[in-house]
Amino acid sequence: MPEAFKEHFNADAVLQLAEQLQQVWHDFDQQGFIARVAPNLAPLELKQRSDLIRQSLHEFLPADFEQAVAILCSALAPKSPQGWQGSDAPGISGWMIMPVADYVAEHGQQQVELSLSALKQMTSRFSSEFAIRPFLQQHPQQTLSTLQQWLHDDDEHVRRLISEGTRPRLPWGVRLTQFIDEPSTMIPLLEALRDDPSDYVRRSVANHLNDIAKDHPELVAELSRCWSQGANEQRMRLLRHACRTLIKQGHQATLAVFGYGEPQLEGLAFTVTPARIRLGDSICLELTVSAAVEQSLVIDYAIHHQRANGTTRAKVFKWRQAQLSGGEEASWQKQHAIKPITTRNYYPGRHQVDVLINGQVMASAQFELQQ
Repeated sequence: MPEAFKEHFNADAVLQLAEQLQQVWHDFDQQGFIARVAPNLAPLELKQRSDLIRQSLHEFLPADFEQAVAILCSALAPKSPQGWQGSDAPGISGWMIMPVADYVAEHGQQQVELSLSALKQMTSRFSSEFAIRPFLQQHPQQTLSTLQQWLHDDDEHVRRLISEGTRPRLPWGVRLTQFIDEPSTMIPLLEALRDDPSDYVRRSVANHLNDIAKDHPELVAELSRCWSQGANEQRMRLLRHACRTLIKQGHQATLAVFGYGEPQLEGLAFTVTPARIRLGDSICLELTVSAAVEQSLVIDYAIHHQRANGTTRAKVFKWRQAQLSGGEEASWQKQHAIKPITTRNYYPGRHQVDVLINGQVMASAQFELQQ
């Protein structure tokens, strides 16, 4: 079973952090820091453990912020191309950057230039995407101006921070409501990164656009139309990933960007078997279509899950894409497991399954989930 994320902040990691800080600043109370943190980790979850380390850094580092940041930056591991995975070299890297960068965010709001410089160094060892967000909230113009200067930095982790750190709906991060309300603020920076040589950076741009699409679908659809003009396959992959939510929603203007128009079919058959299952079983979806003309199809399916209050809620799942010639018939099958997962509770009853082609419900079938 994979190790829980919280175990990145264990007693051994705290010991290593204390040793690294003591090597840089000989007055650091290594034993006091360990005694303050290590015995209190066990009952805490990931963020709570990180917060305990951050608070303890404030307690044991010099009160002078400039001196404290100099110590932290001097204790960083050498830059590593692995980024998120950290480094085996001595020094702070990997997950331990989270509380260290959060320390900068909490105590560095009065020294923005120094703090952003520190976060730039730290993001090369993990990511500062969470720690930079308070600066975007409290010092937006200065922070955005600094990000503008980083657009051509040699380090892909720094360039990725420009897009990832400003995502309006970054998972685990505080929402940047100013970018939710005014998404156009970030478009010039995203446009500058759309053809970045790093797939790591381009994927972040796509995820940022997907965030925007949740609040401003028409903006992302139009932006995708503009960016698709004369685009190479690399950029089109970015746009497809950026528009994944809109495509699943059947947003017609977005589908048109990728050549998905009104389905023109001569025939369609859709079945779901078996008709009755129990939790842990799978259903089999079978679809056969006959194309009237040559066309591109994006095929998804939606399951209307039963809820505790007797209503249903649809969840769209990706199936496949297809390119058919006029008169061509094609058939596909899809297995879908109905088994417990942490993000969904299943309730017995009738479940409807829709097949969607180019965003439109073309047929439906049902199965019964039994107790």
